[in-house]
Amino acid sequence: MGKKLPLKPDVSNNDEDSVHILSAAELKRRMQIKRIKIFGETGSGKTYFILSQLLYMLNSGVAPEKILMCIVDYDMDGISANLNYVPDNLLDRIKVVKAFDTEDGYKAVDFFVKKLIRPHLTKHPDATPYTFLVHENEYLFYIACRNHYTQQVYGLSEQEYMERKRKKEVQLGKGAMMRDENPRDVYASINRNFSDYFQGLMKLGDYYGFQVITTTPSKQVVEKWGQEDQSTKVVAAGRPDLSDYWYDYIFSLWKERKIKNKDIVETYKLRSEKVRGLSKPFIIRNFTVEKLWQHINSQKEEIK
Repeated sequence: MGKKLPLKPDVSNNDEDSVHILSAAELKRRMQIKRIKIFGETGSGKTYFILSQLLYMLNSGVAPEKILMCIVDYDMDGISANLNYVPDNLLDRIKVVKAFDTEDGYKAVDFFVKKLIRPHLTKHPDATPYTFLVHENEYLFYIACRNHYTQQVYGLSEQEYMERKRKKEVQLGKGAMMRDENPRDVYASINRNFSDYFQGLMKLGDYYGFQVITTTPSKQVVEKWGQEDQSTKVVAAGRPDLSDYWYDYIFSLWKERKIKNKDIVETYKLRSEKVRGLSKPFIIRNFTVEKLWQHINSQKEEIK
C-alpha cells in the first residue's frame, strides 16, 4: 500500500508568505456548516436519513444544480439499496466511490474535494448548505486502519497476522502469548491514522465550506458488570472517543417493533446525543429530516 495522502486544503496558488484572511462573507458561510454523525443498527434508517436530505432541499425550493453529495462508501450496499428514495432529477447529483482500505478513503476525499466540490462551490458560492461529503461506516474505516497497520509492518492482513501469531502460541504451549511489540505503541499508530483522517475531513469542510456526514453501526456495552445496578447501553461502534469531538450533531437511530391488533407496527425513532447550541436531549418518533431541523431550530429560538 502506498503512503496515505494528507487531507489538507490546496493552497498551492497562494504566495508562500501570504496569510489567508477570512472575509465576513466567508465567516458567514462557515456558520452554515454542519458536521453530523448518525449511528444505529442495520435497517434503522441511517442511509435513508442521508439521502432524504436531498429531497428535503428539493422540496424547499433549492435548484437541483446547486445540490451535490459525494459519498465515500465503506458500507458497500446501503446507498444502492436506498436510491429509490431519490428523485430522478437528483440521481446525477450523487457521486459514490467504493472504498476498501484506508488509502481508498484518502484518495476518494482528495478527488472529491479537488475535482467536484471545489469547482461546484466556485460556480455556486451560496451552495454550502447543499454540498455534502459523506463517509459511510466509521466502524469499517477503523477496521481498515488496523488492517493497514499489519500490512505496513508485517506485509499481512490483520486476519493473516492474528492466525500466524496464534499458531506460534500453540506451538509454544499452553499459556504462551506472543508479543511482537508493545500493544500501546500499536494502537497509538492505528488510532492516529484513524483520527488524522476525520480531523482532516472536518478541516477541509471548514476551509472550502461543505457539510460532513458520517454513519456507523451501533453496539451494546455493559456498564457496571456484575453489580446490582448493571445496565446495557447502546453506543456508536468504531472509536467514538476519538471522533465524536469533531461533530456538531450526533444522532442515534433505532427501530421499535410492537404488535398491535395482531399486526407488527414499526416505529423509527431518533434521539439527539449531541446538538450544537442545545444541552437537553430529545427523541423524535417516525422522524423526517424536515421534522428534525424544525425541532432543533424551534428549540434554539426558545433559548434566545
